[in-house]
This record gives sequence, C-alpha cells and structure tokens, in this order.
Amino acid sequence: MAKIRRNVSRGRVEPTPLKRKGGSWGPFLHDWGRVAIPAGVAVILAALRFTGILDDTGVGFAIGLVVLAGVAGAFGWIVWTNEFPRWVRPATIAMYALFAAGTVFPFVTTVYPGSPEGESVLVSKDKPEVSMGGVGSGHYVVEVYAQSLGEAGQPRGSEGQYRLLVGGEEVSGKFADVMRSVRAGRRGTRSVEQKHLMEVHNLDLPDGDKTVKVLRLDTTIGPDLRVTVYPAVVPPVVVYVVMGVILLFGVILDGLFQDQTEKWRLAPWMAVAAAFLLIFNSAYERGSVTSAAVWSAIIGGAAGFLAGWLLGLVSRKVMGRVRARI
Repeated sequence: MAKIRRNVSRGRVEPTPLKRKGGSWGPFLHDWGRVAIPAGVAVILAALRFTGILDDTGVGFAIGLVVLAGVAGAFGWIVWTNEFPRWVRPATIAMYALFAAGTVFPFVTTVYPGSPEGESVLVSKDKPEVSMGGVGSGHYVVEVYAQSLGEAGQPRGSEGQYRLLVGGEEVSGKFADVMRSVRAGRRGTRSVEQKHLMEVHNLDLPDGDKTVKVLRLDTTIGPDLRVTVYPAVVPPVVVYVVMGVILLFGVILDGLFQDQTEKWRLAPWMAVAAAFLLIFNSAYERGSVTSAAVWSAIIGGAAGFLAGWLLGLVSRKVMGRVRARI
C-alpha cells in the first residue's frame, strides 16, 4: 500500500515576547531610560541656570531634591513591581514618611533655614564679645561667615583659623580665599580660586544670657566674622537614626526576598540617599550650593551604591543561611 503524503504547512513560530513588570516603564528603564532621564534632568537644570530662572542656590536645591526623590522613587518602583508579601507595601509607605521627615525636610532646612533666632552679630578683635539677644535654649544651627573675606571682591590669598565661644559652647574652624594651580589637560595647569567662607555648627545652647566671644581670630581672615543662629527642627542625631532605620529596612528586604530583588537591589538606593545627605551637610556653603550638591551626588552615588551593595550582600549571605536551616 502506497504511503499517503500529506501537505502540512509549517508556519514560522514567533517567540512569545518577554513580559516585564512595570508596564511600559519597565522596558524603558531597563533599556536606555536609565541614561536618558538623568541626562534630560541635567539639561533642563542647566538651561534654567543659564537663562537666569534659577540662581546657584536654586539649582543646588533642585539637584538635591532630584537625587532624594529619584532614589525614593526607585525604591518604591522595585517594591511595587515585584511580588512581595502584603505587609511590605504598607511598611514601605511608613518608610516614605520617615524618609520625608528625616532626609528631605532636613535638606530643605539646610539650604533654606528660614528666619534666624534673634539678630546676626558681628564680632572682631576690636569687639571680641557681643550679646546674642532673642536666643533661647535648645538645639540650634550656628552659621559662622567670614564677612571680611566675602566682601573683599577678589582673592586675597588668605587663609586662617578662628575659635569662638557661642553661648558657652566652643566652635572652631578655618576660612580661605586663595588661588591654587590645578591640572588642565595632560601638560598644562591653570589657576582657580578656592573659597571657603562659611561653616555650620550644631549646638545645644543652655538657658540664660548668651554671648559670642572671640578666642582666636587670625588677621588674614578678619577683621569681622558674622554669627547667625537658626533653630534646628530636626537634630542631626535624629536624621542619622532615621537614615539608619530606612537603610536597615532595605537591607532586610534584600536578605529575606532574594528572588524578588535579584536584578534591582533595595539597599543601595537608600545608601545613596544617606551618603548624599552626609556629604552635602559637610560640604554645604552658602553661595556654592550647586557645587556641594553636584559633588555630593557624584561621590555619594558611587560610595552609597557600593556600601549599600555590600550591606545587601552580607544580608543575603546571613539570611540565606538562616532560611536554609529553618
């Protein structure tokens, strides 16, 4: 019996497209959105600065908000688009409240501290002790500004130290306005002006009458220093505790739910926020907010991601062993 031939049409089988969580934003962020979004934000801020819409303080403030909002948004996006237990999302919302109170709000009050407590006082060697009227007890941010250097208008090639007693609490530091040589290309050098005209101190001031007393004031940075006191709504220790709690939350989630955070870890994002705020607070200076924000974003981004990744790695190793034994 002859074998019957059958015509079977073999159409091309198309592969099932890979579906990523997160809707249309998922593929966008996984492909080139990670580069396009920061580049677009940088172009917009640069345009606002060059057109005069934002000054140095406004640009630096905007950069800080973008960094803090960006890491918080990335954290929330990872939690929202992965299959975590039900309790994770309400806990994340609670962490957002802590994040706003312990990082965003202190950043805002650092750049825009509001009205000072009492009047600014001017001290010098000729007027070594001045009373601070209207300053009560509590935690304050004390701003010391090298007014003589700031009003010079050109580099004086000066640097020196100061030491003051503010309400009985000693503060000290160094100011400078100098020209330094830096490398420009492979062979050349150029001179740039380096200014450091303001320092910020956090103090707990007691009850009673308070004065600012000069203990040391080098002639090279004098004759005048201006001291301004601002109320601190959130003390630094509270900020550090809040940042630690938020970072610990991300580390725990990375350790407990390793499959859900396989591609995008949670701890590095919160570590970036903590590193940014720590570096910004140490580098902040009125009049150079943009420079402080840019360097804090660059150094804090690199150091924060590395530190967060290492913490997440330790958490995954430790909690992986615990889960295996259970």
